[in-house]
Amino acid sequence: PRFLSQTLGRLLRWKFESFAKQTTGQILSRLTSNPELRAVLLTQCGDYGLSPEKSSFAIHAAVVAHYLNGASYPVGGARSIPDKILTVYENHGGTLRVKSDVEKILVEGKRVVGVRLKSGEIFHAPCVISNAGFRNTFETLLTKSALPPKDRSQIEQALETVAPSTAHLCLYVGLKGSDAELGLPKNNFWIYDTDELTEQNKSALTYISFPSAKDTAWAEAHPNRATVQIIRAANPEDVLPWKNERWPRRSPDYLELKQKWTAELLEKLFTELPHLRDKIEITELSTPLSTMHFSNYANGEIYGLEHTPTRFASRYLRPATPVKGLILTGQDVVTVGVGGALYSGVLAATVALKKSVIVRILLNRAL
Repeated sequence: PRFLSQTLGRLLRWKFESFAKQTTGQILSRLTSNPELRAVLLTQCGDYGLSPEKSSFAIHAAVVAHYLNGASYPVGGARSIPDKILTVYENHGGTLRVKSDVEKILVEGKRVVGVRLKSGEIFHAPCVISNAGFRNTFETLLTKSALPPKDRSQIEQALETVAPSTAHLCLYVGLKGSDAELGLPKNNFWIYDTDELTEQNKSALTYISFPSAKDTAWAEAHPNRATVQIIRAANPEDVLPWKNERWPRRSPDYLELKQKWTAELLEKLFTELPHLRDKIEITELSTPLSTMHFSNYANGEIYGLEHTPTRFASRYLRPATPVKGLILTGQDVVTVGVGGALYSGVLAATVALKKSVIVRILLNRAL
């Protein structure tokens, strides 16, 4: 609750905030002046998409600590996560609606009463949990008059001072041959063109991952096939000329640009693993327009709000909102990443149910 957050919460947060209010660059400058060592320590900054001059040291430390003991991968791939969630949801009487864009969160007085779809259909509910992101929720889905004046001005200030995160390109590659035959690793590749990564040259970093090699169920389900993902930061302005064209039927010049980027990313892969050059069976490239279309992020950002010191200082990036019954969840509440998103769900459930959900999970008790 907010009153406890402003009192007891300050004691709980003070050590975290002492690191969160500093940038990664500020911390590293006190550790070493060696540019190559700095680059090594910064290797995984692509996991949150910010250069050391802007990122909060809190997110960098959290990402690095997360990987120190290795990592996990879901059996059956990332798709298994929503599949399992949906099974639980439906078993409890829930219904999934797709292609049902929400137009507005409906508020009467100081309380949420439901949502209205763009089709005009209205769903009444005493509680609405928004996973659309902080910016989409307060700039698009919620009418400004629904917020108390003091909160309205502070949320507007937060929207002005915490910018969207970086946009990206992602090349999905299908290969002929099994992971074992092709010698694909389970670890990720972080490839830098320079020791000094800045906001202006973020595209100098390329990330390569091998999803099928990590998935223990892949070989049986898809014999003699393997997959690779290649990610690089992108400038959303490069694709804005085609923003209003319909997916997936955009102009030939857009497709030519995608082919150019695809070739560049494949060369990064072939530099590391040249024997894959004649093993490519299929490629598909997503651009910032893909993120705009499928995730409804206006700037094609991959990580919601950028993880700066200002972000971690905001008191509004929390599940409980000034509007009764409106709860936030997703990567803007805790941090980016699967872990951050999952924990935001635990916090949202805590607010909605008014129960200590994390304690019940740890004790394996029903909610």
